[in-house]
Amino acid sequence: MNAQPSRLRDGVIFRKDQESEMAKRESRCKRLSPFKISAFSTFRISDYCDEAENAFMNGCFRSCILCSAIAVELALKHSLIFQSEEWEETYWEIEVKKLQFSKVIKRLRENTELGDLLRKADWLREARNEIAAHPLYIGNQFEMRKPGYLEPKEVEQQIWACNTMLRDIKKLLRFVEPDKKREIEEKKFTKKDSRNGRTLEEFSVKDFLRLQKPIRYEMHDFLLWRVIQNELIEEIAFLAYRKMVETINALFPKVSGMSTKGS
Repeated sequence: MNAQPSRLRDGVIFRKDQESEMAKRESRCKRLSPFKISAFSTFRISDYCDEAENAFMNGCFRSCILCSAIAVELALKHSLIFQSEEWEETYWEIEVKKLQFSKVIKRLRENTELGDLLRKADWLREARNEIAAHPLYIGNQFEMRKPGYLEPKEVEQQIWACNTMLRDIKKLLRFVEPDKKREIEEKKFTKKDSRNGRTLEEFSVKDFLRLQKPIRYEMHDFLLWRVIQNELIEEIAFLAYRKMVETINALFPKVSGMSTKGS
């Protein structure tokens, strides 16, 4: 098929290429394959799980995070109702008081057996709030008065934009596991001369996070597209899906003779 410009798929500007898109999708599918829901207690939970899976495979990572968190919130509300002696009363308490995710988790903390599951749920709640429900502020576009030239004030604005993205990177790194965090921080990036392809410099995320390298206005592309979008958001979406599956499988273990998904 002919390559045509398109905006924001997988968080980057790309050219539509069917083979490339299919390869990415298959790679994500393999990442998810070990994590399958064993059984469902309600179809509504199943719907959100399906949407989370489809969103991740298609590169819609924020949607994956949001649906994963909703699925677990519904599952916990379901558990709260079924653990009570008065289902209808508990249901209406949830509906009338509009119990937020955090309050549902707090109510269930009385059950010490759910400790690990509630930690995963709280992680999902925070990731949802930080990334999907209350989006990060990223402003990296400022008008240039002349092509290729920035006024001093505009340089200051670009440097400020880079610093806000560094703060976002720091916030997001807390959601990934230690080995992946180290990998992202230490990954090497290069800046090349557009005329001859010669490497002008090499740097890592850690160089900027530790302020070993000064922030310059042209670094916003590196910070936004290559780190936040291509590295962090996808990894957090994968972890959100995994935690969702683990939580729901533990809350609703497979029942003998019951049909299962992914079997």
